[in-house]
Amino acid sequence: MSDATTVSLGKSEVKASFDPKYKSSMVPVMSAALKKGIDASSDFTIGSPANKDAKTFMIKVSISITKDDKSKPPKVTVTADASALLTGAGTSGQQFAAHASATGTTGSKIDQDVKLTVEDAIESLTADKGKMLTAMRAMVAK
Repeated sequence: MSDATTVSLGKSEVKASFDPKYKSSMVPVMSAALKKGIDASSDFTIGSPANKDAKTFMIKVSISITKDDKSKPPKVTVTADASALLTGAGTSGQQFAAHASATGTTGSKIDQDVKLTVEDAIESLTADKGKMLTAMRAMVAK
């Protein structure tokens, strides 16, 4: 691919969380991690397409945050689900879904531990050789 394909981020959301405060506080963390992961690829960029017929992706991500207090030390697991729609000339609305998860231990700074685990899950989702970007590359190449 000669030019990077534009990606726009749809609504990110925390579908479930063991603590309600993370439903809003982790959304900006998710968005920043998604932008960082997508922009790290030379094939994709966050922004507006060069023209209205250009192939572009719309990606929506949701996460669930759970905590296992029975394990020692307690563990936090973040499950991330992404869905994407490819639009533009000749795409016929191709779609795909991707999934990733990350687990981290928690200590006295649980908010920081949750944030790092969310970032790890999104990083796994947007890994250069991961399922999401690989599927996106295949769809653009068609």
